[in-house]
Amino acid sequence: MEKQALLNESPKVFKALAKFLTPTELRQLSEDYQTAKDLGGDVEIGLTREEGVSYNPRLARVLLILARDLGCTDIEIYRAALYAAVFDSGLGATESATSSDLGGVPDQIRELVARAEGWQEDDTISSSIRGVIALDAVRHLHLTRLEALQRESILEDLEDKVISKLKSSAAEILVQKLQVAINLQRRRLAADRA
Repeated sequence: MEKQALLNESPKVFKALAKFLTPTELRQLSEDYQTAKDLGGDVEIGLTREEGVSYNPRLARVLLILARDLGCTDIEIYRAALYAAVFDSGLGATESATSSDLGGVPDQIRELVARAEGWQEDDTISSSIRGVIALDAVRHLHLTRLEALQRESILEDLEDKVISKLKSSAAEILVQKLQVAINLQRRRLAADRA
């Protein structure tokens, strides 16, 4: 298994994480990154990118939001977020794997995925992970091939389900960033319709 995918694909993200993670934690997170990638965590539903344009893969962006936007330093939150991204597109759907259908995956990874799935329960960390994944998805929604009505429906769903849960968990900065991203996407939708 390629354990350097995080470093090779997103050196700036790797260096940002290296500022506060120990070498052992960074090695573990790099292994988790590759495993989550192998399980489909980098899949971006309906997203089209211009050929030759440089970008951070989805999993790296999720890690970067946790580091830069939330100031997270807990390795277990990073690990859970990687595996949450495997089954959570951030668009209000779960098109990929869940802990119940990760056949052949080590128990430790199953446990992390199950913990990350717990966002549906009333849990601050899980709600924040769900919010981070949603924030990344919203920031890239305009790059998808989804119809305007589908995008608007996604934005409404995220406000109803994700933002309301985040407000109850006191994740103010994440609520603000997610609301700004949703408002920006709505302005883009309005401009497209004009």
